[in-house]
Amino acid sequence: MINTWLHHLLELLPLPAPLGGKYQGHSLRSGAGSEAFAIALPVAMVAEMMGHASVETTSLSYIKTR
Repeated sequence: MINTWLHHLLELLPLPAPLGGKYQGHSLRSGAGSEAFAIALPVAMVAEMMGHASVETTSLSYIKTR
């Protein structure tokens, strides 16, 4: 469902994905996790907000650092 919605939105607002990436359904979650971490929220808190049982899942898959 998110992929369909996101696909339609990107047709209206053609925004290139950063660094040649590809927008997918979890792009929104990953972006939110990355931004929360960027404003100094601890990884454990980001994991809790995202509903992850493991901090490793959050840090490896949902937090992108530059």
